[in-house]
Amino acid sequence: INMLDCKIIIVLHDEKSVNKASARLFMSHQTLNNRLDASEKIFETQLFVKSNKGITFTEAGTRLHEYSSKMLSEYSKMLSFVTEKQNQVSGVLRIG
Repeated sequence: INMLDCKIIIVLHDEKSVNKASARLFMSHQTLNNRLDASEKIFETQLFVKSNKGITFTEAGTRLHEYSSKMLSEYSKMLSFVTEKQNQVSGVLRIG
């Protein structure tokens, strides 16, 4: 599972709909479904229950959502930490 999968889980949890989540993520409905199916194969358990009313998370899916939120938060912190020096001006300035 990668950062895109974590983002998919988070957005899907927020939207409660595959159609809305796929639109928000700018990805096709089929691609999103394929990623969800792949996640269930990786964990060898049902993570979601799909119905005409939308999607609900199983207990395992809820745990995955919680962990995905933590992972994405830490990933964002890592990106900020690694790139913070790039945005700072440094060195010696000599005038005259």
